[in-house]
Amino acid sequence: MALVVCCLTSVTTKAQESEEMINAVVNVTEPGKLEDLVPPEIWEDKVGSLKVIGNINGTDLRFIRRFCGSDEYGGFYGTNLKTMDLSEAVIVPGGTYYIHIDDKGTVRDYYVPENAPELLPDKLFYNCFTIEKIILPKNIREIGIGCFFKCADLKEIVIPDEVKRINSTAFGACINLETITLPSKLEHLGGYAFTHCKSLNNLTIPEGVKHLHMRLFEQTVKMSTINLPSHIDEIDQECFFGAVALEKITIPEGVELIPERCFEYCSELNEVTMPTTLTSIGNMAFKDNNKLSKIHFNNSLMSIGLQSFMGCESIERLDFPNSLEEIGNEAFRNCKNTKAINFGTGLKSIGELAFFHNNSIEKVTFPEGIMVVDYGAFAECIGIKEVELGKAQPELIQNPFLGCLALEKINVSDDNQKYATEDDVLYSKDFTKLYCYPNARTKTTFVANDALVKVEDVAFWFCKNLKEIEFSPNFTTMGMRPFWGCGNINKITVKTATPAVTDFNDNPFESDNVVLWTSKCQLQVPYGSKANYEASQEWKTFNITETSGIQNVTADNGVRVSAEDGICTIENIPTDYYLAQLIDMNGRTLGKTIISGNTTATLKVNGISHGIYVIVLQGKTGTCGIKVKL
Repeated sequence: MALVVCCLTSVTTKAQESEEMINAVVNVTEPGKLEDLVPPEIWEDKVGSLKVIGNINGTDLRFIRRFCGSDEYGGFYGTNLKTMDLSEAVIVPGGTYYIHIDDKGTVRDYYVPENAPELLPDKLFYNCFTIEKIILPKNIREIGIGCFFKCADLKEIVIPDEVKRINSTAFGACINLETITLPSKLEHLGGYAFTHCKSLNNLTIPEGVKHLHMRLFEQTVKMSTINLPSHIDEIDQECFFGAVALEKITIPEGVELIPERCFEYCSELNEVTMPTTLTSIGNMAFKDNNKLSKIHFNNSLMSIGLQSFMGCESIERLDFPNSLEEIGNEAFRNCKNTKAINFGTGLKSIGELAFFHNNSIEKVTFPEGIMVVDYGAFAECIGIKEVELGKAQPELIQNPFLGCLALEKINVSDDNQKYATEDDVLYSKDFTKLYCYPNARTKTTFVANDALVKVEDVAFWFCKNLKEIEFSPNFTTMGMRPFWGCGNINKITVKTATPAVTDFNDNPFESDNVVLWTSKCQLQVPYGSKANYEASQEWKTFNITETSGIQNVTADNGVRVSAEDGICTIENIPTDYYLAQLIDMNGRTLGKTIISGNTTATLKVNGISHGIYVIVLQGKTGTCGIKVKL
């Protein structure tokens, strides 16, 4: 055995300002004897740098850990040693365990493994608190799992250029690691390799690495630039998750999928360039990156997943490639500053709430081949003024434009075989279904097409401008919540004796204080059907009045009518009538009397004002109505 100790003057530490630190070199010719060979000054904290030469085993590694700031149990061990040079050491099996710790609930002893002469063992420097620089053995070709994990003061690691594998969590939580040069021969970089390396400011990953693993750069708060290989075969989910300082990324060629949550919470990311090989962007891939403003798609992308760009508030425009077929649910939800969207010609479906709350869009134009626009796809996009459907015939699920408060019109081509518009309102081609009533339609009254049978789901959602509705004689059915939030409607006219129903349990007229609203809203129903509406679950809370039921109203047939002091007098009544009524133009009966063959009748009508009224005469041969002016 031989021992060589070299003492050199060096910078003094704060702990020992009056004493010079020495550099020591120890040549170990018999594994397990390091403890006996180190100079006594190392126990006195006078050694600033230690170089170990020769074969060392588990017993030696236990002491190397102590010199670097942690005992065999992972606890703190105070030392002033700042540099550990193992470049000419060879780690061999044998000796005791070098660390004894709880590993995910299981207490485990770590030994130097057999048959792995090129491996820097797992957890070797785990929790070594005080060491600042480590030079690794020249013979190693692989760095074990968690090898430097939580080396709090470690600033520099010198890795042999021949190393091909760095396993998971190798440098994780090395909060003071400032720089690292990865070996040019590197082929594998494990997950969480640099997680929480808060001082690392840039990194270049060698060309030999073809697979990027999970959470490599989480909470690397200074790493604004990551240089990736020019070609990558695969990226794991959450690979760049929490890379909070990353500003710009060009995803390498070869990548076909950006997986789930890959770039989530990259809070400084502002520009992304996609490769020509990319076909799919996974769920939540870029979620909540609120500084992301520029996305460069290539004409290979086919699908964008659930919430993939949700909360990316700074995206100003979206130019989708013609290859894109599917935009997933909530994909661009809350992208509040997107001013323009250009859908490619290949788009087939837009998912639920895909562009919900994108408040800066003013016009949406759909490609002709689109097949599905799902529920609320553009809901509450309060800037949209115009929708260009053109010849497109997608299935519109539950009003994709509900709550678009500025929406004035929906344009449909005359050649469209599925949809049509009338008075700016979107119907089915045959006008039997009403899909969307534009929130910002300026007219306060709406008369439905006579063919209308059904008002579809949420068709009138929060249409605050609407005051009066007149439905068709064919109106029978309401979808889910068609009139929610329409609390300013004060009159509804229906023309069917049987009340229209909804297939859902929700109140179709739900609004703020719905009972107060509907009790004030006049519901005018056909003559003789009031009882039907009073018994209807959907309509019973309205202020229900009947129309006269008169099919033909004549201007004059010799009958004379006058009103004075609350008494209405009807003269020259034909003798075959037995009942007379006075009805206003809203269908309300103001008075009635039995006439029994008399030619004159009087009605008490207190408070009658000047205007147009209808005298209704009922007899054995039928009913007639006479329009009169009082």
